[in-house]
Amino acid sequence: MKDSESLAIENQHLQEEVNQLRKRLSKSENKYRQVIEQSRRSMDINSDYLIEYLNPAGLRALGASCRIENYNRFDKSFQLAFNDMIHRKQLEESLMKSEETYRRLVELSPEPVLVHQDGIFLYMNKAALKLLGGEQPCQFIGQSIWEYLSQEYLPMLKNRMERILDGEETDLTEFVIIRMDGKLVYTESRSSLIYVNGKPSILTCLRDITLRKKNEELREEKQQKLRYSEERYYRLQRSLDRFSRDVLSVVNVGELERRLIKEVKKILKVDAVAIVECTPEGILVRCGLSSLSKRLEKALNAHNQMIITANALFHIHGGWFEKIGERQGNNIYLCIDESAEILMVQPKQVWLQTLARYVHVLYDNFLVIDNLSMDIEQIVGQPEAPPWMLRMQFTLSENERKRLSQDLHDSALQEQIVHYRQLEAIINDFEFDPPIAAKLEEIKEGLLDVIYQIRLTCNELRPPLLQEFGLVASLESLVQAEQLRNDYVIRLTANYPTEHSDDLTVAIYRIVQELLSNASKHSNATEVTLRLNTGDFCISLDYEDNGIGLNLDNLQNTYHSMGVYGIRERIRSLNGTISFSSAPNNGLKIGVKLPTLLEIYEKKENLCYTS
Repeated sequence: MKDSESLAIENQHLQEEVNQLRKRLSKSENKYRQVIEQSRRSMDINSDYLIEYLNPAGLRALGASCRIENYNRFDKSFQLAFNDMIHRKQLEESLMKSEETYRRLVELSPEPVLVHQDGIFLYMNKAALKLLGGEQPCQFIGQSIWEYLSQEYLPMLKNRMERILDGEETDLTEFVIIRMDGKLVYTESRSSLIYVNGKPSILTCLRDITLRKKNEELREEKQQKLRYSEERYYRLQRSLDRFSRDVLSVVNVGELERRLIKEVKKILKVDAVAIVECTPEGILVRCGLSSLSKRLEKALNAHNQMIITANALFHIHGGWFEKIGERQGNNIYLCIDESAEILMVQPKQVWLQTLARYVHVLYDNFLVIDNLSMDIEQIVGQPEAPPWMLRMQFTLSENERKRLSQDLHDSALQEQIVHYRQLEAIINDFEFDPPIAAKLEEIKEGLLDVIYQIRLTCNELRPPLLQEFGLVASLESLVQAEQLRNDYVIRLTANYPTEHSDDLTVAIYRIVQELLSNASKHSNATEVTLRLNTGDFCISLDYEDNGIGLNLDNLQNTYHSMGVYGIRERIRSLNGTISFSSAPNNGLKIGVKLPTLLEIYEKKENLCYTS
């Protein structure tokens, strides 16, 4: 009994273990069945070439909706269908992977990309979202793209989208996007036709070019400033050249003051310009205006009590003034009795100070000469200065011109040469954009022109050939220079020995210089003839042109306007004579005769004044 009971208990234990094993096997079987059921690969269980089980992936591959049993898997038609479905599934999987790859590329692209259909946002990547100033795509998806485009570009963009939908290829297009915060963004884009859910849509790639646009605008602004600065530089330089040439024929302070006021009015575009003298009794207006404003008079009186250097420029509310010289201890000022905002620009101030410096070089000497002439006229009691006095004036004038020529050569000319060489070194050592390089070359050529003009001015102030090669060579050089600047023909014949005095040689040169200057300004001639001959006791200079001529009855009135006064005074200083022959529209002839025995005339003149 015990053995049978023990056996029964043991069998019961074994049965329980078997049941537990079955449960565990069932759980394991269910677990692996779920793995097989969820697998994307087709799996089957077959016995004797018959399918006993086919997982859902296999069913989908076969296009079945329920379990297939007792089917010969080696049937050719079934095998072909099964392989074809697998290939298609592989293509679908590859396509899905490719789409996922390109989606990630678009999402991670630093360039903004968006898709729109019928003017409505469908998609945008993170870069496009950032460009529009948004945080989530839902802020834009489903909205109109036209709300974020500048109005001025809408017609062009609509026309462009119509062309894209028609299948045309388009080039890069620039337009302005309005961000959510209202800021404007300059962009360039390229678009292409795509299909989304079977409907034509437009894929657009954008690029933010705001910084480039700003740099272009900044570069254009700098180029405009460079062009304006260059034009202003040439304009002011031409003014200085013109003024320095004109003062060569000036022989008194009044004419110098009038010429200065004329140049200031022309360049600064002002009207209220005057030259005044501060005297102990008050302010005396010498030239220009009839009177000054109270504010300018008050400022002049205040500054006149201080020590003021020449060419110092002062600015007050509504006016400017600058010291240009002294007369008998009184300061002389150039005054501009209006705001003249143009003088706030530094180059204009430098130009005015340079102009005043030119005037200052001549002003003091002219004042000394005028004062001396007035004293001598009072002593002698004659309305005109005696010839010896005129000779002294012209000698002082020539000495001053020589000093001015030397100053220009040693200062302004050398500075321009240094600037030219520095600019040339910069052009050679650095690379520039073609437009900037071209402008620098223009400035370089302009500096060469300025250097040439300064040298020309120095030569006109003091012709170097007079000392080295004599009068004839100097006149030939002068004729060549005038021929280049004018459109009339100049014929020169000269017979002049070298043993005459320097005063006589310089006088003849200055007379010819003034005659040619008058011809270019007033004659309208096409041909000018100059003949210089030397006799035993006299030198003759004959001038003739075929211009408009003049009325000899009004000759006295033309002395100051045509420079004839300076010629006449210079000839009178050498005890010479001048004659005129002309009629309106019948040309002009001028005959000049200068005695060669100047020493005899000087002795006679001195005896006459002594007695």
